[in-house]
Amino acid sequence: MKIDGKLIEIAYIYLKNHIYYENLNLFMRERISSFEKEHNLLDEDVGRNIFEEIAKVISDNNTDKLDKWIDSISFRIIPKSFEDNSHENTHNTEGRFISNDKSTDTHNLVKLNYFIDADVEVYIIDMLWSLYVGPILDGMLTEDCYGNRLRNHTKEFIKKYAECDDTRDVSGHNNLFIRYIDQYNKWRNNAINKARLLSDNNDSVGVISLDLKEFFYNIDIDLDKVDEIIEDEIIERECIREIMDDALKLNRLLKRIFKKYHEVIKSELSVTHNECKDKEILPIGLTSSSILSNWYMIDFDEKIQKILKPIYYGRYVDDILIVLPNPIFDEDDPLKSLYKKYFLSTHILVSGKDDESYIIEGKDISIQKKKVVFQFFDKANSKAGLELFKQELDEQSSAFKFLPTEHFYREMDEFAYEILFSGSSNKLRNVIGVVENETKLSQYLSNCITANRLCKTSKKDKDIVISQLMLFFKGCNSLKFSRLWEKVYQYSFVVNDINFAITFYNHLVKEINIISHSKGKNSSLVKKIREDLCFYNQISFSLSLALIKFPIHKESLEVKKFFYKFPDLNNLMKLANGFRYSNLIRHHLVAWPLSNYTEYKGSLIDENKILEDISSKEQSHHEINSQKKKYSPRFLHIDELQIFELSQRLRCNSLSDWQAEFAKMRSGFVKWENEEEINNNKNIDKFSLSINDVSRRNNYFKLAIANLIVNQNDIIHALRDDVKPNLSFDRQKIIYQILNAAVKEKVDLLVLPEVSIPVSWLPFMASFSRRNQIGLIFGLEHWVIDKFAFNILIELLPFSQKEGFRNCYITARVKNHYAPAELKYINSFGLFAGNDENRYSYHKVNWRGACFATYNCFELADITHRVLFKSEINLLIACVWNKDTNYYQHILESAVRDLHCYTIQVNTSQYGGSCVLQPTKTEQKTLLYVKGGSNPCILTTDLDIQALRKFHYQYNPLDGDKFKPLPPGFK
Repeated sequence: MKIDGKLIEIAYIYLKNHIYYENLNLFMRERISSFEKEHNLLDEDVGRNIFEEIAKVISDNNTDKLDKWIDSISFRIIPKSFEDNSHENTHNTEGRFISNDKSTDTHNLVKLNYFIDADVEVYIIDMLWSLYVGPILDGMLTEDCYGNRLRNHTKEFIKKYAECDDTRDVSGHNNLFIRYIDQYNKWRNNAINKARLLSDNNDSVGVISLDLKEFFYNIDIDLDKVDEIIEDEIIERECIREIMDDALKLNRLLKRIFKKYHEVIKSELSVTHNECKDKEILPIGLTSSSILSNWYMIDFDEKIQKILKPIYYGRYVDDILIVLPNPIFDEDDPLKSLYKKYFLSTHILVSGKDDESYIIEGKDISIQKKKVVFQFFDKANSKAGLELFKQELDEQSSAFKFLPTEHFYREMDEFAYEILFSGSSNKLRNVIGVVENETKLSQYLSNCITANRLCKTSKKDKDIVISQLMLFFKGCNSLKFSRLWEKVYQYSFVVNDINFAITFYNHLVKEINIISHSKGKNSSLVKKIREDLCFYNQISFSLSLALIKFPIHKESLEVKKFFYKFPDLNNLMKLANGFRYSNLIRHHLVAWPLSNYTEYKGSLIDENKILEDISSKEQSHHEINSQKKKYSPRFLHIDELQIFELSQRLRCNSLSDWQAEFAKMRSGFVKWENEEEINNNKNIDKFSLSINDVSRRNNYFKLAIANLIVNQNDIIHALRDDVKPNLSFDRQKIIYQILNAAVKEKVDLLVLPEVSIPVSWLPFMASFSRRNQIGLIFGLEHWVIDKFAFNILIELLPFSQKEGFRNCYITARVKNHYAPAELKYINSFGLFAGNDENRYSYHKVNWRGACFATYNCFELADITHRVLFKSEINLLIACVWNKDTNYYQHILESAVRDLHCYTIQVNTSQYGGSCVLQPTKTEQKTLLYVKGGSNPCILTTDLDIQALRKFHYQYNPLDGDKFKPLPPGFK
């Protein structure tokens, strides 16, 4: 198989995907954006040619071109830690001094990380190596290795590519590694679960945590051994010789890349990592380095399992967890005796040159004693410590799972700092220090961004956050937390405070310019550090700047208003335009899905402007650019594609075609069918939707109904063009509380009232449904397009594929019967109802073992329409906004008998009447009934769908059956 242009192109997409999810090394993101802009990759012919040229250079071994690419190799520096010169927490014989003053005259850098920097062609070669050779090395690993593991489709990619001329099926998912958070949580949780299992079996438990010091710098890799492995693969597995020849060629190129990197970095290593300067260290920033680091540790992983035989062993890159049953150690000196018995006497470790570390035998990789943690849980004592630790981990995980509802009422300091105590926390004298918590601060910033992206908070709340950010990022803190710079800029642009972004940018420049290095006055190294950090600051700023306009130039209104005489303006504009062009901006900040895949030039974070644009008649520039889609840095979800086209399909009155077309995109999981017209009712279209969800579910279907107030003023504001919809934080908080409760209760389906969700929040609701795999049914506020007010009922139906890929399919149906009072309001604003009065449409859904049909308020009043699915459904669901609860209660009482199915109604809580009914005897019929209430909440119930379905197939009911007999005409 020849390395051709198509393969290079796919490798490039893998690379772009990998870089998109890389949040620390922003330099790689800039490299890719510059490459696409320079080569005009959005021009289909030009893009094809550049990849053909790269393939030809590699295949023909074009020495001149290869030399040029390899000569481009350099490095970038990102600080890791600084010396504490502020005396904020000092202790001596006179006592302890604690201060919050972070200011110093100079910032002395103690530790740093080097990242490879090179032409994009070098990264493509590296990615090709990972696709060819990576699966061979990854296949040698044990399950004890968790970090940087290849996805299954990645392991099979090259083989399938060689066998298949049509590569569409083998390049659908272009993420190289299994998601970090999934593997990390699995690594950590497996250890805790094994420890708890031992404890439950009345065994003592030892949990050992080890840290490998400067892991990538201390690996001395020998790529000649990889050549031998590839050759063995050819012999043992009879692999395609041509593929292995390419693998050997790529391994030779990787040797050249590693050698050149070592040459350019050696002088700096002699200053910062002198003990590593003669090693063939792994370049941080290459995917091959992640794969090779795992392969390098195979013998160590196997040795631990073979000799120690722990109940659990897991390594995540350079972090190790070991769980031992009934460990033996000397209580007078537990750590020393532990090392001796389990690691030194077994020759797993040997003593280091100093007293601070141990060395892995046969490798020059040290384990830092000061970072070793040995937790012993004696079976004769309380298990509370282990349970509290598990509880703490669960709370940390849930903090990222739940939506923010409180943060604007709590100050940032509550998240950004932790107080350290020695002894009781009730005594002030036991305070030994105050430290920053980067993880919680990052979470706080993310929540602020999420909240402000959907709603408009007050200037007071915004000013509180900004003032506290400036206080936190003072002195050395401004540099210690460089990975949070971009989030600060994101927040400032989302809340439309560009002046603060500029102030923060200039503040960082001043702090960067007083950096020094702890190991002497190495002027060239200090200069390099300052240059790279200044560039890092520019990239962080430009990623947010790119969101507001494209292209941005000196004559842009935004530039004239905010950037007058700004010194770095040219660089910032160039970077921002590159990020917008290459689509390497932060997609989660885009207000309307896939707007960044079009020729739309305006602000991507202003939902009002985007909605005005997509709701206008002229949409020529609001079509997806095929090249942007082709070179997308991430997977495009079906719900995003559906929402993107929804407004146009509403205008064309073609929602049924919209459903069918997108169902075909996931034909293995989604099926949309048009059933025959109903008897003599030629004007009723009846459809059927089936969704295959591979995720495991309980026997019961857990349903939740939302109890919340849908204000009439909000409905009216959505219809009027002289006021904006209510997108307040208070309204968002209510929705977040409802959704968080659904996550906590682990419901299958949550139903909300009619017209309860603003149109601009639809993308967020779909994303929530997909991420949490919770079905949602609700009514959108009226969507006004071309003077037509569309009352739309939305179903968000999530499903999972193999390897855990999460999807969400959307149905959208315009209300068939607008209520008289509703029409009166619509007409009073000079608008028209968006329904087709001559043709009606309904559908049923098969999903997670339940079959249901949804109705939108006044549709229930049509007796012909509400019995369309008699004998076919298990649930009838109605979203309503209605004052006449008595009338609707009678309809529901009739429906539950006539259709013989569970019947659900959700109404706005100021009128009440939300309920869940089942077709049983009167005293058991009502599973839920809510009269009203002002506090937002959910109520849940488990529906026994299987029992109801089984009853429907019985010819004669048995004496013990809880359901009422089937009505006449039930088939």
